[in-house]
Amino acid sequence: MQFALARVPNGFEGDAGGQIELLCAQQWSAPSRGTEILPAALEQAFRLLDLVPASSLGRIACVCGPGSFTGIRLALTLGAALRRTTGALLCGVNYLQVLAASAPLAEEERNGRFVRVVTHARRNLVHMQDFRQVPSAAKGWPEPLFAPQMVELSRVLDGVPELLATAPVRLVGSGLTRNADTLVPLLPAGCIGVPGQTDHPEIQVLLQAALQAPAQSNDLEPLYLRPCDAVDNLAHIAEGRGQKPEEAEARLDELLERRPDASTF
Repeated sequence: MQFALARVPNGFEGDAGGQIELLCAQQWSAPSRGTEILPAALEQAFRLLDLVPASSLGRIACVCGPGSFTGIRLALTLGAALRRTTGALLCGVNYLQVLAASAPLAEEERNGRFVRVVTHARRNLVHMQDFRQVPSAAKGWPEPLFAPQMVELSRVLDGVPELLATAPVRLVGSGLTRNADTLVPLLPAGCIGVPGQTDHPEIQVLLQAALQAPAQSNDLEPLYLRPCDAVDNLAHIAEGRGQKPEEAEARLDELLERRPDASTF
């Protein structure tokens, strides 16, 4: 879990440049304890900084995905609650893009490169997206080449030789780290992949993404590329609640119709 609080000039329009003042940044590795930790940590940060959320928050950025159902839901629910109580605007962030922007730049990559981000989804599955990063891009922000997708581990290196024909390729993310024994020996020449090097975004990159993302006055939609684990057990859960499985499936279908288009990320 990561969060940051920053102060930006009044009237900024998506780019505060060097005028961003980082007030606080925290990071935890606490699986299954996000609901317990994150709201309390935010409350403590505001209190120690002597800030009142209702009068100090103007923009709240949340990662919309892709990622775990529980993690995404925690971030978006907290963001929605803060929006309602403070009137702040919300903006959604693509987790794979901020990881791409956090990737280190080697000397041989300075004239342009591709970044393939792979994050752990579940066993033998990863979330994946390719980005092109060139010096001429606005502030070096990586440009997506296709929408986020979930693929089998065996397909992680598909298309890499074709990318290498035009520019170096860097592979980053928890999908590489957790499957290093499988993937690292298969990396072709020119493809750089260092397990554990870029598994989490840099705080400054998160702030940059928060300022560049379009803001809105309504709640954010999650970007799920895989169903919640409970979906696989939906019939059993429905029966335990005295509901017919077909009724639960119909309700789930209705909710899934609201799923955002991954191509917008």
